[in-house]
Amino acid sequence: MPSKSNRVNEFFDLLFEPEQDDLAEARSVMEEEGLDPDAEISHSLAMIRRLQGRAELNLAWQRTIDQQDRARAIKEKLQQTMDLLPNPLEYLANLMARREQGALRVNFRKLGEISNADAIDMIDEVELLHIFEELDD
Repeated sequence: MPSKSNRVNEFFDLLFEPEQDDLAEARSVMEEEGLDPDAEISHSLAMIRRLQGRAELNLAWQRTIDQQDRARAIKEKLQQTMDLLPNPLEYLANLMARREQGALRVNFRKLGEISNADAIDMIDEVELLHIFEELDD
């Protein structure tokens, strides 16, 4: 029994020869060669589907890797920002004041009641939104 790749090659060779314009003629030539046209077509289509599945899987895998790289870059940028904060509450107030109107609003009188940990969490979220905006542009 010929290998799968040989069967596919023979199938395409038979289909694409100039004198093989007619499907019925192609089938008869394949049968003369001892090949079952329906089986060859089924095997070929199954191989194509497997190759398409592998290609889709590889593409999905690459997208996952790209998303992980983006997430790492975002995390590193946020960490760098957090490492530079001497006073998280002051930074948060300045950050909120710089944002475009309507994008983020905060009651500045209440900032004094926020703990440093809460301020850092809020800064993380604001900076993350900013990073996503930059990535979208």
